[in-house]
Amino acid sequence: MSEPIASNVYESTACNGNSTLPRGRSAWLKMSVVAAVTVLTGGMAAAWYYRKALSQLQQAQMGDGNSNFGISESSDSDGI
Repeated sequence: MSEPIASNVYESTACNGNSTLPRGRSAWLKMSVVAAVTVLTGGMAAAWYYRKALSQLQQAQMGDGNSNFGISESSDSDGI
């Protein structure tokens, strides 16, 4: 009919042939995969941001804008 209930955890795992060692390795594997994906994602985000910043700087350098933008033509308070 039904199987007898094990009296403790050790007995139930020993009878079923399960051990905690593979479960521990599985947890380490999952954590390692999550860490690797996180590092890869962070690196890609940093590269994208760096590339975007360089692109904006190159466009600003190539532009024919006034290099003295924001500097007034009048003399300063020292009279120079």
